[in-house]
Amino acid sequence: MVYIGRLLTSVQTAGFTGLANNDWAGDRQDATIAVSVQGNTLESEAVVSDALAAFSAADIGSVPLPDRLMRALEAASAAGGDRRCNNQSGFQQTAQAAFIMVAKADQPPFTTPLGKEPSPNDPSLPWLYISVVEAKGGPNPLLELRGRYNNWRAEHLPPCPDCDLQAIPVPPGGAPSPLVKTILYVANWIGLGWVAGLCCLSGVLLVIALLITFLRARRRHSSA
Repeated sequence: MVYIGRLLTSVQTAGFTGLANNDWAGDRQDATIAVSVQGNTLESEAVVSDALAAFSAADIGSVPLPDRLMRALEAASAAGGDRRCNNQSGFQQTAQAAFIMVAKADQPPFTTPLGKEPSPNDPSLPWLYISVVEAKGGPNPLLELRGRYNNWRAEHLPPCPDCDLQAIPVPPGGAPSPLVKTILYVANWIGLGWVAGLCCLSGVLLVIALLITFLRARRRHSSA
């Protein structure tokens, strides 16, 4: 998991990933532009350092904050991202979820229930909010995120002919089966919290059904 954030009211930077994380975990800062990058369960330190370098690059023109954030996320993915989404055979999904969010200074804090995506018509959404979730072993979510971001940029940011707006290439990941894609779509639509609840309920009902079957079989055996 990688988090990239910028402090707009202070030049002090810091990061903390905790003491019980699996390698690689750590953080890097650039105090000159007030940005901090951190993550855990990463392929290597390069995931964080490459993200920071992409964000702070001076040769990409006067690109605004959202462009720099998007490139930083792609650089982190190109470096391997979350190692839990990769395997030793060379497959690299690098993440199952990716999002980019930027709020304007006059917008209130934004929250959303755990495991449930907000409605695109929610009036409290930040100026920029794009989230993509893919199935385990599916395509790299950074690919879909980039496509949606480009569409958003065309509507909300001015053209920048002198800027480097090209995407940083990322590993493609895989392609889940149609059934998995359908399940994931439904999960995103109704919320992961509801899906977890339904799974628990299904498990309880299965246990009850097995118990009833066992008792009936035992009763028939006793009658015989």
